[in-house]
Amino acid sequence: MRWRASPLTPNQAQFEHEEETVQNRENWTPLDYIEQYIDKDLMKMIADCSNATSLSRSGAPLNTSTDEIYHFFGACILMSCVPYPAIRMYWSKTTKLPAITEKFTRDRFFRLRRSLKVLIDDDVPEDLRECDKFWKVRPFLNRILKGCKSQARPQCVSIDEQMIPFTGAYGIVLDFDIYQGADALLEQVEQPGDLGLGGLVIDRLSQTLHPNTNIYCDRFFTSIQVMEHMMKKQMHVTGTVMKNRVNAAV
Repeated sequence: MRWRASPLTPNQAQFEHEEETVQNRENWTPLDYIEQYIDKDLMKMIADCSNATSLSRSGAPLNTSTDEIYHFFGACILMSCVPYPAIRMYWSKTTKLPAITEKFTRDRFFRLRRSLKVLIDDDVPEDLRECDKFWKVRPFLNRILKGCKSQARPQCVSIDEQMIPFTGAYGIVLDFDIYQGADALLEQVEQPGDLGLGGLVIDRLSQTLHPNTNIYCDRFFTSIQVMEHMMKKQMHVTGTVMKNRVNAAV
């Protein structure tokens, strides 16, 4: 037997690129970008649910509105950009921010924060509460996820885990799933096999990607089984494979 030099690049189907933007973003304002993820319908639902819950629990009406909920979220975003050691400092005479103090008083802000609801608890059945640890904020998460999935899919993507808050380099999020245990991931994957936890994450988060996408991930997600599984789905995984995973696979 003789070795012969030959190209190692396999024949792959051409990746079909999407247009850069699904929507025409010409002349968009910052609010237009935010409303890809948090729109007016969601704000109205938050206002309605917060009013109903406050009245049923305390008997005192909250009397909030869609516009006030917008202002509340805007204040929270501004606070994250201009962080103070204590929230009360945003209303202090020496450190106050007019963009916040002109919209509501300190006590009103804290009351809104205590009363904020995205659904009516009594409307959620018990079986759904047991299977979804995030049921109290699920409508909010679903709306953000809808905005992520509306973004164009590039050929090269990365999949990784992150904590909240995220301190790494920022990119456009295309999909996400909040971890609730391996069993929750198993329910979302058609053929889990022996992929392991990292492989289940790769399979789940690749469901909205196009064939011939190049996926990059770290060693937690990478294994021979995962690469073979994703190649059957016409996707290509690049990552470091740990030595103990190679021995178990061959």
